[in-house]
Order: sequence, then structure tokens, then C-alpha cells
Amino acid sequence: MRSPPALARSLALAGGLAFVAAACTLLNPLEGYTGGAPDTGPDVVVTPPIPEETGVVDAGADGDAAPSCVSALPPERPVGVGGGAKSFVNAFVSFEAGDPRDPSAPNTQGYDLDRTCTCPGPRSCKPASGPGVCDYPNGVDNAAGTYLLSLLTVLGDGNTITARLRAGTNGLLLRVSGYNEQPDDSEVELALFTSFGLEGANDGGPDAPRPKLDGTDRWTVDRSSLFGGVPYFPTIFDTRAYVRGGVLVASFSGLVRVGTYPLPVVGGLITGRLSKTGDSYAILDGVVSGRFVVTKFLTGLESVPHPLTPGAYLCGTDRLYLNLRDSICASRDLLEDPTQDGKDGACDASSFAVRFTSVPSVLGNVVEPGSPVRACGDAWAGSCP
Repeated sequence: MRSPPALARSLALAGGLAFVAAACTLLNPLEGYTGGAPDTGPDVVVTPPIPEETGVVDAGADGDAAPSCVSALPPERPVGVGGGAKSFVNAFVSFEAGDPRDPSAPNTQGYDLDRTCTCPGPRSCKPASGPGVCDYPNGVDNAAGTYLLSLLTVLGDGNTITARLRAGTNGLLLRVSGYNEQPDDSEVELALFTSFGLEGANDGGPDAPRPKLDGTDRWTVDRSSLFGGVPYFPTIFDTRAYVRGGVLVASFSGLVRVGTYPLPVVGGLITGRLSKTGDSYAILDGVVSGRFVVTKFLTGLESVPHPLTPGAYLCGTDRLYLNLRDSICASRDLLEDPTQDGKDGACDASSFAVRFTSVPSVLGNVVEPGSPVRACGDAWAGSCP
């Protein structure tokens, strides 16, 4: 396996990674999603933008006929085409929960994370409450989609994640290394970095700089997303990402923070179409998909400033928090551990799928994150009713 030099150095410095609390998680690609052939299940269907191949999800173990389903999976890893040296950095400039055909409806461009087309097919876990959540067409898992849209409605147009990214007050960055600049590359490295925004734009005032989106924007790098830096040894990376037909495919797990919003992702996928831009690349038709443990997500909301009440946060007995809690708790459709899918455990995680676009940018100064906000006290933890 080819190991990019930057990652080899970072691995020499890196220790173990813990989830959410002060450390992070080493990203191990999921078999099947990064090119390994699944034992059973559908052939690959490339999405987005439109599936071009189809596969059939088989009936259950009893052999009875069951409705077939076209399952949305990333393209498979190409064979024997690597050896590149190109490296580029992108900044996310959009992060959308709505569907491209109808932005008021949850996004349906994503992936079948559990390889189960729920409704009419079986569920991969027992619903924690109520009848459970059905998949979107092609088995796409995005149970949290309705919740994410309701949250964006509360925030208002000026406070959405996309609005903050475009204003430069918040940021999320990715770096691709070892790319051969061909339609197929069997092994590249992807790294993710959280950002406090464009250099000089942290206060968001009227005189603060705005992103130029011309490849020269310098974004701060959150030190908590680094083992060390500069030269930017990331805590979230995939050394076995790849490119197939011009589509980047990578897997990841760890705490991703977009602005003030924490997302503790397990079994995540990042895909997107690489588009040549000068001597770099942008990513179009991007998708970030995965699952997150609902109770960990709820606990993380206590660091999110209340969108309606200055000085307050989303936790405890706040009415808005409780409404959001009930919505996200009802969306539990998967298990935290992907290896336990289909083994009759109680659903404790929620799936999500958001669309993104990213453009060439520059990694800038490393900034300390400061002490975490525990607005409801150190002992408080989010839970479902």
C-alpha cells in the first residue's frame, strides 16, 4: 500500500484516537465502501448525481421472495492505477440539507449505509420508539434530514451553515494528497480540518474580509483537528481514499464541527466529482453521509449558542432544545457500530446525508479552540425521552 509522506510523518507522531472527548478517531475505510467487494448485496450504483448501474438486494435468509431494490453505493475502487503526487486543499462553500429538486424537502442524494432497503425491506435494527423510519429511494439513509431542515428553519437564512461558510466566519476544509490527476486513482489520502473561519474574519463585522473563492483564501485551522502543526498532521484522515471515474471516495469517523455545530460521525462517507480549476481542483456534487449517536450529538448541542435567546445554549430544559431533541430522537434508524447492522440491536444512531461544494483554498494559521462550553454543567448529558 502506498503511504503518502505527510501521513507517514503524522503516524509517527500520532497516538490513539478517542471519539468526541479531547481526541479523535483513526479513519479505517469500510469494506465495500472503499473498494472491497461485499459478501452479499447489490452491485455498485454511482450516486450522485444519478445512478447509472443497478444492483438487487436479495430476499431474507429464508429465501422467500422480497421486493428488489436498487441500492445507492459509491463507485468501487479502481485496480492498479496510482502513483500520483498532486496535493490540493479545498474549503467547503455550501453544506445543504435540502434536496436539489426541492430544497424544502430532505436530501435524497446519499447512500445505503446499512445495505438494507428499509420499507418494504427489513430494518437493520429495532426502532427505539414508534414504527421506525423508512429509507429514501435506492435505500438512501437520511433519517435526520427532516430534523436538519427544521433546525435550519429556526436558524434563518443568515445563520445557516452555508451562509456562515460563504461569509467566512466558519469553515470546514479538506486536503487530497497523492493524486495522479487521472479519472482513476486507486489510492489517495484525504484529510479533514475544522476551521474558525477565514483569517481576519472571525468577528464577522462589516469590515471583515469575505472569501474571494479564487484559490487564495487562507482559512484558520482548529488545533483540535490536528495531532500537530504546522505542517498540519490531521486527526481525521483516510489513507485509502480513491478516485473512480473522476469521483473522489473516502471514508471517515470522528467529531466534525462545522462552525458551532458538532457532528460525531461514525462510518462516514465523502464523495464528490473533481473539477479541474486552474492548477487545482474543486469538488462538485459532493455528499457527506454517515451515522451519529444521537445522545452524543444532543450532549454536544450544549456548546451551540441559542439562535433565538442571546446568551443561552441548546440544552437542559430549554423549549427549543426539547423540540429538537424529540425530533432527532425519533429519527434513530441505525446502530452506532456498522458491523452490528442486521443483528437485531436497538437503533441508537441516526443517518444523515448532506450535499456540499468546495473550492481551492489555503490552510492558514493554527488557532486554539478555547475551553469547551458546558452550558448546562459538567454532569449534564443529552438523552432521549
